[in-house]
Amino acid sequence: MRSPMKCGVKKRRAFTLIELLVVIAIIGILAAIIIVLLNSARRRAQDAQVKSDVTSLSQALEIVKVDRNLVPSGGYQPINGTNANDSNTDRWREDGGIADPFKKLINTRPIHPIAGQVYWISVTSATDYGLVAKLNPTNTYFCNTNGTTRTQTNMATDADARADCAP
Repeated sequence: MRSPMKCGVKKRRAFTLIELLVVIAIIGILAAIIIVLLNSARRRAQDAQVKSDVTSLSQALEIVKVDRNLVPSGGYQPINGTNANDSNTDRWREDGGIADPFKKLINTRPIHPIAGQVYWISVTSATDYGLVAKLNPTNTYFCNTNGTTRTQTNMATDADARADCAP
């Protein structure tokens, strides 16, 4: 015998707990994949910024080298947006002076995009310089010696990378 039905009213089916858990699991897996992809894209973008900054610094040094002699700095010194240690950065101007801010070859000192890292510069003579910066992979550095760039891998310390990139 059939159960009595109200006139034309159909019973609705709801989602089961298992179906809801499957959907939540799929969304979680997709979110995890997206987070991993975004992190690797962020690391690649930071590395591209480091390489661009080192190239810009190198181009400014090449202009200074052609127009006038570089001033030796006596070993590697850090450069970042808040550090004024390097005596050369104040001389990176079209006219070689330090008075006119509108003649800067580099408007602002670059800030390393990886927290806690800085750019390193060494000017050993009127024509020789080296630039070193750490990239995202552990123990990988980007080096520019007198305009020639290369990537250094398996460096144990920052000091090892600076020594390997010496001009």
